[in-house]
Amino acid sequence: LFGPGHARRCGMDAATLRHSQLILLWGANVADTRFGADLAARIREQRRRGVPVIAVDPRRSRTVRDLSDRWIPVRPGTDTALMAAVLYVLLEEDLVDRSSLGRTSVGFERVERYVRGEDDLRAKTPAWAEGICGTPREMVVELARRYGRSKPAALIPGLSIQRTIGGEGAIRMARRLQTATGNVGIPGGS
Repeated sequence: LFGPGHARRCGMDAATLRHSQLILLWGANVADTRFGADLAARIREQRRRGVPVIAVDPRRSRTVRDLSDRWIPVRPGTDTALMAAVLYVLLEEDLVDRSSLGRTSVGFERVERYVRGEDDLRAKTPAWAEGICGTPREMVVELARRYGRSKPAALIPGLSIQRTIGGEGAIRMARRLQTATGNVGIPGGS
C-alpha cells in the first residue's frame, strides 16, 4: 500500500497547533467529546497565547462557550454550503494558495467551477449560503477573510458534520478549504 518514503500517518497531531495562527473548530465539540487526550488543552494553550479560535456550530456548546473567541452559527446539515461560500470568497479575493494546489490536490479546477457557478449557473456566494445556512453573509465574508489570511490555520472538522444525509460532502469540502489555503501537510495546519 505504501512505498518507501511514504508516511503512514494521517490526520492532525494536536501538538502541532502550537504553530497555528488560527484554529477553526467546524462542528468539533472538543469540550464534550474526545478527539485525543490533549486537543482541548492544546487549544486552550493557544488561546492563552492570543491565537483566535473560531467555532462553527449550530448550538452554543460548551466548546463555543469555553474554548472559542467567536461563534459562527450554522443550521444543522448545511456545513457544505457554508464551506462552499467561504471558498467562493477565498477565490474572489485571491486568497487561494495556488502554488500549493499542484502538490496537494488533483482536480481543484472542477471544484472552482462548481463554486463559481459555472456548472449550474448558481455561484456559491455568501448571500446564497445565508439562505441555506442562516449564517449572515457578512459573517461568512469575515470568516473567509480571516481564515484565508491566517497562516498557518488549522481547520478541525468534527464528527457531527458528517452524521447527516450527504455529510461526507462536508468532510470533503473541509479538506478542499485546507488545500485551497495551503494548510495541508504543514505544522499548524491540518
